[in-house]
Amino acid sequence: MNEPPSPPPADRPAASLRLQPEHQGRGEHVLHVDDDPAVTLSLQRLLQKLGYHADSFNCPKAALDHFRADPARFRLVLTDLMMPGMNGLQFAAAVTTLRPELPVMLFSAYADGCSAQEIKLSGIREVLIKPAGIIPIAEAIRRALSALPT
Repeated sequence: MNEPPSPPPADRPAASLRLQPEHQGRGEHVLHVDDDPAVTLSLQRLLQKLGYHADSFNCPKAALDHFRADPARFRLVLTDLMMPGMNGLQFAAAVTTLRPELPVMLFSAYADGCSAQEIKLSGIREVLIKPAGIIPIAEAIRRALSALPT
């Protein structure tokens, strides 16, 4: 299989995308869950290129078990909304029950179906609509992390 002549933005080095240094990761651990393997792989690569350590899962129950094993490890959780077995709101609520201060971001194409109150009650602090470019993703992550006590 031939390599594409110009890689998609998620596969380019973050420096080549002219991200501001304040939008770069600093090695923080991010837990990411999305039931679509292509999205999971793409976002995991993007997070790594931005300077984060990403633990990505396609199954929310497996991601929650992983989180429960070491909740202090993570500085941010990024979740899809529509997933089988447990939706993103339920996942966020389970995570924030264990770590209420942990920023949780919803990254979904279907956030329109949720009310602002449902989102807030689940513990989600930020919503990004798919598809989103690397710069809005990087900015949203840094915003969420800056709200976390050090």
